[in-house]
Amino acid sequence: MRYRQLLLLLLLLSGIAGCARFMPSASPSEPSTSGGDRNTIVVDTAALTAQYQHDVAVALAPYWATGMTTSVKDAVLELRVPQDLLDVHFQLVLALEQLEQAEADDDETRIATAHNALAQLQEAHSWMIQIIP
Repeated sequence: MRYRQLLLLLLLLSGIAGCARFMPSASPSEPSTSGGDRNTIVVDTAALTAQYQHDVAVALAPYWATGMTTSVKDAVLELRVPQDLLDVHFQLVLALEQLEQAEADDDETRIATAHNALAQLQEAHSWMIQIIP
């Protein structure tokens, strides 16, 4: 079980590092040039952050409403993550994975720990639970 968790952690870290390295522009057809012949892709980080926060709230809505985690982690893993929220994203994915494993093992102590981790993330980042019209 520990080997599986370590492997999962390494895969998540490599995925997050890959996401940070390849953050495409919101408008890839309009790169700006700077520094001579180099093209630089400009990312609107405020827009990316706002979109990420909205998408996380939508992805987590079934969990907050029912406590069910079915496909929530997969939806969160598909999101484009702004660099300043990589740590939050990692904590969120890790808590969801721990909850899935605890539920599969029917371990009430680990389930409660994972629920607490998610609740603490939500308290620290109120945008994780929004009323979606």
